[in-house]
Amino acid sequence: MTEVNDPHQEINNVSIPSNNKYIVSASKSIKIWDFITGDLIHQLNDIDPNFQKKEVRSIKCTQDGKYLISGSGDSTIKTWNIETRELVHTFKEHHRGVSDVSFSPDEKYVISSSWDKTVKVWEFLKGDILKTIVANYFESSPYSSMISPDGNQIISHISFGSINRPSMVKIWDFNTTKLLQTLIWKNGEWGQINSVKISPKGNYIISCSRNEMINICLSLDYYYELINELTN
Repeated sequence: MTEVNDPHQEINNVSIPSNNKYIVSASKSIKIWDFITGDLIHQLNDIDPNFQKKEVRSIKCTQDGKYLISGSGDSTIKTWNIETRELVHTFKEHHRGVSDVSFSPDEKYVISSSWDKTVKVWEFLKGDILKTIVANYFESSPYSSMISPDGNQIISHISFGSINRPSMVKIWDFNTTKLLQTLIWKNGEWGQINSVKISPKGNYIISCSRNEMINICLSLDYYYELINELTN
């Protein structure tokens, strides 16, 4: 078993490329660790003296382990070359902190969620913004977003600031950004969602929430229906 120790820093996110060469962690900095030994190899934020404005909230590696994207509380998204330790791009289109970043399945696009109440789709490496979705529902913000395995949908976990108001999952058409569906039921008793995942084939959405429930939704012709609830 490999144990990575980053003293005095809360680790917000980790990512591992498919080659299992590195473990990358996000906290007040981005650190690259050897997957086998757990030794610290490099710390990326020493490249940019202005990098450490606020914590890094989310990181994702490309499958080949060559590139890394990071989203931070200072509203920036950065693309890094892990092999050369170079900063490739800095995206500054969000106006508040970035809560989540992820790749499309083909890694052509980056999708980001922000406390500025928007979801943005970027062209990876070029950094061009292709789409912006305003996810402004009362006092809510998109907490995390992903692109479905077939590339046709954007799935976002919308989180309210108050635990007394339920979270929801919004599903948009990737090409038109039209809202297709909102997943919330039981008169708002779904509870605050902690995490949302989509199955590899895109036919299931699974969420877990603070009310100790795991909800499983099945896609029927691109329309998701609740089929099971697991209670902890």
